[in-house]
Amino acid sequence: MNTSVAEIVRLKKHKNAQLSYEFDWSAHWLRQGENLSPAVADHLFEAVEPDSGLTISDQAVVGNKTFCMISGGNPSPSEWRVRIAAKGVARRKKTGVVELWITVQDDEQQ
Repeated sequence: MNTSVAEIVRLKKHKNAQLSYEFDWSAHWLRQGENLSPAVADHLFEAVEPDSGLTISDQAVVGNKTFCMISGGNPSPSEWRVRIAAKGVARRKKTGVVELWITVQDDEQQ
């Protein structure tokens, strides 16, 4: 499968907060007139590092946007990666990827 990173996004969140994240693939990866597959199962939402403690839930695809909630996380001065990979309808063999690099903070880091 062919992949291309559409964007890297740096975010911060508190370990006890939920982060709602939306990505518009038509603005960054899809060609004009192309669409995302409407099936959530065709897309990947994953915390890359198992030690991150991040949980991804409520994944959805609406039009050409993907949505998810990110919660939890082990506080760290370094960034944890979350990967969202999307498949377009016309480009089944090519996958677009956005990586979220998340710094998780606790009460002492704020």
